[in-house]
Amino acid sequence: LSRGIDIDSTHISIRNFVLTRPGQRLVINGVASRDRDDSLRLTLDHFDLSPLSAFTSRVGYNFVGRSNGFATVKSALHTPEIEAHIDLDSLSVNDIKIPNQVLTSNWDFEANRARVIICNPERTDTAIRGYYQPAGNRYYARANMRGVKLDLISPFLKGIISDIDGDAEVEASIMGQGRKATLNGRAVADSLAVTVDYLNTRYRAPRAEVNVIDNHLIADRIPVFDAEGNEGHFSID
Repeated sequence: LSRGIDIDSTHISIRNFVLTRPGQRLVINGVASRDRDDSLRLTLDHFDLSPLSAFTSRVGYNFVGRSNGFATVKSALHTPEIEAHIDLDSLSVNDIKIPNQVLTSNWDFEANRARVIICNPERTDTAIRGYYQPAGNRYYARANMRGVKLDLISPFLKGIISDIDGDAEVEASIMGQGRKATLNGRAVADSLAVTVDYLNTRYRAPRAEVNVIDNHLIADRIPVFDAEGNEGHFSID
């Protein structure tokens, strides 16, 4: 449902564009232009996130969840300024439950970029903090997460290892421009267990530490054990 969308060479005007389904609604109002006095506002009311899976399922991820809140973009067609406050709840990824999160963004006029924070409202700790700078398509994010279910990395390791069990503490950062990005970080897993597919063998590691340095994955002689208690070591660089 929409009361009108007008498009010309200088702006796009949207008047009360509404998507509704039982129990949910998305509304877009405003003007997208190069003028800082013009803005577009997106309002979410219990809006279902599962359509995101149409894009993420290609890399093995299916999302379920609900979103409530707003996002506003000023000067959308030239150096946009972004502000948002969106509550994300009833979240799961590949049937793994994710704690509720709040995404907030406000514009840093001095640095000319949008600050972005994702946090758990129940524990009041910050999971991800970073920024996005539309000019140049630059971005940075730093994540500090506890109790990360390692089965979430299964899509990246399909055909190599499976049935991943264990939790990890993750500290990571990513910085980039466009499709060029550099990842650094550290993950420490306790009571890790995996099946190596080509051997059809189950292995466990009481503790495993993996580091990422400039996109290089590094692990040094992690003790691993098979079902009979035989010990080996795993390294990767």
